[in-house]
Amino acid sequence: MVIKKVSCLKTPVVALLALWVLFEFYAGVVSSFFHYVVADLDSETTGLITISELKSAPRSVRYYYIRYTYEVDGVKYFSTIVDYNDKTFRASETVRQYYPGQEVRVYYDSSLPFLAVLNKTPLSLEISIRMALSFCVFLLFLLREVFKKQLFMS
Repeated sequence: MVIKKVSCLKTPVVALLALWVLFEFYAGVVSSFFHYVVADLDSETTGLITISELKSAPRSVRYYYIRYTYEVDGVKYFSTIVDYNDKTFRASETVRQYYPGQEVRVYYDSSLPFLAVLNKTPLSLEISIRMALSFCVFLLFLLREVFKKQLFMS
């Protein structure tokens, strides 16, 4: 039965999702990673910064929250993706750079216009490491489950 065969995925998937939730809450890592992978930023328009705040996470970690709106073909969108660094990277400087009411250039994917960014940057090393770490944890848990099943079957 299929359910029995994939039951070994439960623990690895839970571990992966737990890390992703932690990384997303901490610094917007997961959304930035998938945005970077999916988006083809082939168009640009102007947008307006609506929120620019410096926030605090546990252990005095400061991160930025920037929200901007933009319009494509008469449809209004909003985004919080500034670049492909985590949101703790230069948080104070980013909040100073983008202030409410400021008009900005927005790069977006013409086929998926809800995918937008203010700065086209490479994916940061920090985000790459955190995502690689989460996949390694997933694989370790998966291998543990597979070997555990093989030991009980033999």
